[in-house]
Amino acid sequence: MLISARLEESPQQEGLLTLEVTEYSYVLDKLLQLCYPMDGPDFDDLASIYSLASLAEKYEMHVVTRTLRTAFVGIVERVKENPLRAYAIACINGWEAEARIAAQHFSRNGFRSKWIYELECLSAAAYLRLNQYCRMCSRIASHAAESFSPITQNDWIWQSCSSCSGKGSLQSWGVPHTWLTDFIRRTAEALRFNPCGNTVMDHARFGEAMISAGACSHCKSRAAIDQHRFAPKLPKCVDEKLSTVCTCHILFISCD
Repeated sequence: MLISARLEESPQQEGLLTLEVTEYSYVLDKLLQLCYPMDGPDFDDLASIYSLASLAEKYEMHVVTRTLRTAFVGIVERVKENPLRAYAIACINGWEAEARIAAQHFSRNGFRSKWIYELECLSAAAYLRLNQYCRMCSRIASHAAESFSPITQNDWIWQSCSSCSGKGSLQSWGVPHTWLTDFIRRTAEALRFNPCGNTVMDHARFGEAMISAGACSHCKSRAAIDQHRFAPKLPKCVDEKLSTVCTCHILFISCD
């Protein structure tokens, strides 16, 4: 054990063994709070966990490490702090399960992130696998929109209209329509950059579709109503498809 070996070599003061450490006192204070039966420190950012994780590893405090990993997941899912930073911290510490969770949040955040210091310590392999996972989510989310069939019933307004046929073809929707085809295509394109069900619920995109549908004497009477009916179904479908992208098939850390 690291501490035991160092104590054997440490001098005594008034009969007590002393151990010199290089860490700041405020960091050690948080670390020791996690070791004793007392209220531990509050974690509301990734930076505090990052600093303590390396310290817990250094002093082989495995119970503290488990506590930090639990707090880490809570911050990622609750605060939604920079998911790329979360992914990097998880990989640096060898936390495979937490890296998967962070990768999911990074993908659904649209792959957007500023440069962060932790990237200096992240392996190229781990970063490459993150991009591989994001590209997979991008393809699946986009295809989910393009092939989406809201329900099997045949009373959608666009299924009974022959007035506004367009160049596109949406076979699962029954009839090709310019306004509907454009809406799905724009949604599918948006999902390529931000693969998440919430991406579908873009008010501007829905509004543009309704304006286009208003040009059809048949569709304009019920287009808004039918759009409102199937609106919650498409994001649900996208999220269900994304849930099938099993991150356990991508070992973000173990192959380094």
